[in-house]
Amino acid sequence: MTELLEFGWKSGLIALLGLGLAASMVRFRPAVRHGVLFCSLMLCLIVPIAARFGPQTYVEIPVLADAAVSPAMVTPSRPESSSPKTLVKRPATRPMPDALPIAVVYGLGVVAVTMRYAVGFLRLRGISGRSQAAPDEIQRAGNALGSAMPVHIAIAAQGDIPCALTAGIFRPIIFLPEESVSWSPERLAMVLRHELAHVQRRDPVSQLLAECVVALYWFNPAVWLGARAMRGYAELPADEAVLLAGIRPTDYAQDLLLIARQMGMGARWTPGPELLLMKNQRIETRLKSILSPAARLRGLTTTQSLALLSGAVIVAFGISTMRASAGGPTSETRKSSEIEVSMSRLKQLGLATMMYASEHDAFPPAKSTDEARRYLDSFVDDKDSFVGGTKGISFEFNTKLAGVALANLQNPAETVEWYEKVPNSKLPYVVVYVDGHVVRYQGKAAPQVTEKLAVRLKPGTSAPRSGVGLGKGQ
Repeated sequence: MTELLEFGWKSGLIALLGLGLAASMVRFRPAVRHGVLFCSLMLCLIVPIAARFGPQTYVEIPVLADAAVSPAMVTPSRPESSSPKTLVKRPATRPMPDALPIAVVYGLGVVAVTMRYAVGFLRLRGISGRSQAAPDEIQRAGNALGSAMPVHIAIAAQGDIPCALTAGIFRPIIFLPEESVSWSPERLAMVLRHELAHVQRRDPVSQLLAECVVALYWFNPAVWLGARAMRGYAELPADEAVLLAGIRPTDYAQDLLLIARQMGMGARWTPGPELLLMKNQRIETRLKSILSPAARLRGLTTTQSLALLSGAVIVAFGISTMRASAGGPTSETRKSSEIEVSMSRLKQLGLATMMYASEHDAFPPAKSTDEARRYLDSFVDDKDSFVGGTKGISFEFNTKLAGVALANLQNPAETVEWYEKVPNSKLPYVVVYVDGHVVRYQGKAAPQVTEKLAVRLKPGTSAPRSGVGLGKGQ
């Protein structure tokens, strides 16, 4: 749940930044603004990867001292006084997969959004099956306009579509309404040029990728807004292509307005977003772009495009690796009271782990810290014991102990059981060893935790097989 929320607000921030940048670029060509929105949505895909594997950047959030550390937990003279309250030995149970319901809900959301597009695909298949090849004069008119890839033109059955639309990823096809056979050559050329612009810009591919991002982040309204704005901006470069061919803006605007009136409410029907092309941009916005030359003044050079893309990637990566932390773990000093709290809690957590190992004849067979927490849930009553005294600094389980029998350890006093994960090697951190003693390390000269996680077994014993639960009740 925590990771899902983290990915949600980070992807939402990236999408909102893209929306804001595109809206501010009023003097740039529509294709530039469309590209900005597309890049912002694609950059949302790096959030889970960068957040999990990238270097973490901690951002300090000021909080009240009393809120950050409870006074009851900062008394150095009695670090273990809370032992009876913190630890409650109860019948051990296997860890419950508490993430399963969240994963199920998330998966159902992805399926629901995907099914929405699948229905549109089936509807378009029906339109394609009922359509007929366009007359030769219409196909020749389309070929005369030129295209980077072959495009098939078809006439849809009566009532299937209210106006022209483009679909197809690998084999693009332009569907024209039945009445297009009676259109004037000028109007036919304008419509075909508009649809061919979508094909040449590979709008079907970019829209499909954007809809994949929507499916993955279906719970994030900012991503939905970004995809919707991108669909709208995709119409403006196609309109611009018509005007660059020499069509008078007033003539094109009048023809577009006539089509919108025939469709009703200025909205275009479409069988499915992933198939292209959505004409849901408000007709007023399109008319304003067509009749306003100032909106088409500037583009981007290759160097400017690369610089903008590089900056966007850096910003997105920075957001993805950002971690909020209260109490100042990014500073090189920590309050002594916070360190005392960490030592006290880690002592309790180490004791709970030993209680589990004593009952099951082995340490929790956990492959991750989260799994180890679930194994110890029945031994720990106060869930604050799993985190340090400073917000943003967590305790990590030495997974090399997973499934190891306590009796097989060669030197418990030198074997790390749990340790405090700090973002800076200069910060003091706390380690609890298997024999129960807690050590505070500090400074560059302090040994790195990762170098102290090795587990040495007694001669004649072997480490547990991976994935095999050991001990009673496993």
